[in-house]
Amino acid sequence: MKILGILPYKGLMKTVAEVLGQEPDISADLFVGDMYEGLKIFKEHYQDDTYDFVLSRGRTAGLIEEATHIPVVYIDISGYDMVRLIRLLQTYTGKTAVVGFSAIIKSIYVLCDLLQYEIDCFEINSENELFPMLSSLQSQGYNFVAGDVITAKAADSIGLNHAMITSGRESVSKALEQAKKMYGQLSYLREERNFYKKLIANEAVRIDVFDEDGNIFFTNDKAEMFEGIRAHSDIQRYKDQIDLKGHVVFNLTMGDELWHVEGSLIEGKEKRYLLYGKRYLSQRLKEKNIIKLDNDFGRNTMILSRFESSNALMKRAIQTAQANCENYKPILIYGEQGTGREDFALSIHREKQQKNKEFIQVNCMALNCSESDEVFDTLFSLIDNKKSKIIFFNDIDHLDLSTQLLLLSFLHQAASIKRLKLLASSEIALEEMIQKGILHSEMYTFFSGIQIFLPPLRNRKEDIRNLSSLFITQFNSEYGKEIVGFQEEAYSLLETLPWHFNIKELRNLVKELVLESNTLYISKDRLGYLLKNQNRYPAEKEKKDTGLNLDQPLEDIERDIITILLKQENHNQSKVAKRLGISRSTLWRKLKNDL
Repeated sequence: MKILGILPYKGLMKTVAEVLGQEPDISADLFVGDMYEGLKIFKEHYQDDTYDFVLSRGRTAGLIEEATHIPVVYIDISGYDMVRLIRLLQTYTGKTAVVGFSAIIKSIYVLCDLLQYEIDCFEINSENELFPMLSSLQSQGYNFVAGDVITAKAADSIGLNHAMITSGRESVSKALEQAKKMYGQLSYLREERNFYKKLIANEAVRIDVFDEDGNIFFTNDKAEMFEGIRAHSDIQRYKDQIDLKGHVVFNLTMGDELWHVEGSLIEGKEKRYLLYGKRYLSQRLKEKNIIKLDNDFGRNTMILSRFESSNALMKRAIQTAQANCENYKPILIYGEQGTGREDFALSIHREKQQKNKEFIQVNCMALNCSESDEVFDTLFSLIDNKKSKIIFFNDIDHLDLSTQLLLLSFLHQAASIKRLKLLASSEIALEEMIQKGILHSEMYTFFSGIQIFLPPLRNRKEDIRNLSSLFITQFNSEYGKEIVGFQEEAYSLLETLPWHFNIKELRNLVKELVLESNTLYISKDRLGYLLKNQNRYPAEKEKKDTGLNLDQPLEDIERDIITILLKQENHNQSKVAKRLGISRSTLWRKLKNDL
């Protein structure tokens, strides 16, 4: 056992050295320093795992204890030490007093009561009170004071006779006996700690613990996860969330993998924060946009209860979603591209979001047969961690029948897990998919219970003003703008547009206008100029001959052709893709890139 001794006066260091001479199993480095001087000496000589204990006395021991996590053993002032002091004071004929902190004064009072001896005692609560107290006593005729080291030094500096309360051999021996007893207990705990550290080091999970200053306290992976978090974001943000909620859940990219990380608070003498990470999914699936998690979505998605719609069909969609957001019945959301099916599914998740509920989206448009096995293996591993989840299969009408069979196998197993809610989306209703022969009959059975239709924007133009205001607010905050809204004539123009790509198109249009506008209100002229400049709705397109403007880049000509065909085919993308001689997936990507 090795001890670092920081003793407040030389005589105590000598006594400790004498007692240690009888303890062959204890080695010690001893230094003299009182209070803050002692704390400074401790900081200069202390190193992790060098010492098992610190040995000190009184306020010096208290200061050191506040600055370290290793045990501090106090050398007490024993009753015998106090009696010696009282007897000394009895022999002095002048006016005497004891001055010190609460612990000393209370002990003196108890002993004086037992010995039937009266001594004037004066308690101080801080060092700043000491000199005024001693000066006052001196002016009152006191010429002898007793107390701890700090009292003796202060009395000496102003010319008062003084006696210091010293600790004898019996107090030092008692402190060392306490240290030996604690050492045996700590040795067992250290062995146990080392065992668990080795165990944790070999785990597939990653564990980091950091302190209030954002410094790493413990890690089993060279703090790679912690450094990864700090590189991508401000560690203070996660600390604040843990302080506020007691828990935080997020996802982190490390290398080519995505890790699921949970943060929680470790209560103790000092606050520390635990980060627990587990491999979640391949980064390749995430980069290809096949699987998206809650953290991958922006925070601007509105919850259902806060969305104001004046359209009867949209109101019915919101009411149906609200009525079923807390149960585990499957839901199909269908509507044209750009009507906000993805956002609507996410709003169901966030409407009654539980503390640890997760949202997982599978992009069926990007899924092909070669990756389906990896995707479903990943999904099975994701639902294996016992947490509530919503899994959303976006664009199931783009899955081929063989992949639908794999999905059905997963759905039937997942349906038996009550903490999972399953959502899906498509551009058309299930009945129409069955008629076209693009949907397996069991898929129809699984999702036919609750179907929610999202009407196209051209059929809910009464919501354009509300939606525009929401988008303006979002982009004002994002880009530091101060747009108030549209002028009335501009709103009227917005309501006349055909909105081939629905809410997505409106959102992108509002974003461009907010970025380009320097006035409080967006005018009709500004809106018209942007529409004309982008050639979105040229007058030629309304003519039956649909003459094309060939004096423009090839990409714009291609976009115009697709827009014309969409109108001719009443926005049926399957027919448009067939006329163009391309797949629906290729058409979808072109439409997505245009917006």
